[in-house]
Amino acid sequence: MSLINLEQYTEKQNRAISRVLDTLDRLEKRMNIHYSDKRAHERKDFRGIVWISVPDQDYVEEGGVNTIKVWSRSISQSGLSFIYPQQIY
Repeated sequence: MSLINLEQYTEKQNRAISRVLDTLDRLEKRMNIHYSDKRAHERKDFRGIVWISVPDQDYVEEGGVNTIKVWSRSISQSGLSFIYPQQIY
């Protein structure tokens, strides 16, 4: 599996990711009233860069992983959301 790090994004990808993050933040604010009581864990505002590790299909038996940096947002006890320009897994 060929994954790219944040530093390898094109300028166009960076602009698109910024727009997506801004849009998701706006939607989150609007929808929070409707869904906050339905969530198992409270979400916290967060936007930053995180490292994620993804199992490498070619080396699963040996425990191989790919580790990449991605933009992240919206964190809670049960997880976080992140933005990546390709399908990961």
